[in-house]
Amino acid sequence: MNLFNTCTEEGLASAVRCSDALYGGTTSQLGELSAAEVEYLFANAKMCELYLDSETTLLDVVMKANCFRYEGSSVF
Repeated sequence: MNLFNTCTEEGLASAVRCSDALYGGTTSQLGELSAAEVEYLFANAKMCELYLDSETTLLDVVMKANCFRYEGSSVF
C-alpha cells in the first residue's frame, strides 16, 4: 500500500492526516492516524522502551531516553 499516492482520494487523505499530525500543533491529530501511517511516519525515528510509574518526572524520561548526555545539559 502506498500511503501517499496522491493520485487517489485515499492517498491524498492519508497525506493530509499525516501532515496535520506532524505540523498541526496538537497531539490529538496523532490519534487520527492508522497504524500503517504511524509506522510509515516514524519508521526511521529513534525509539526506546521505557517503564514509567506515577513518580516518574519529565527529567527522568529524557535522561532514560538518552536525549541528553548529562543531566545539567537538559536544563536551560
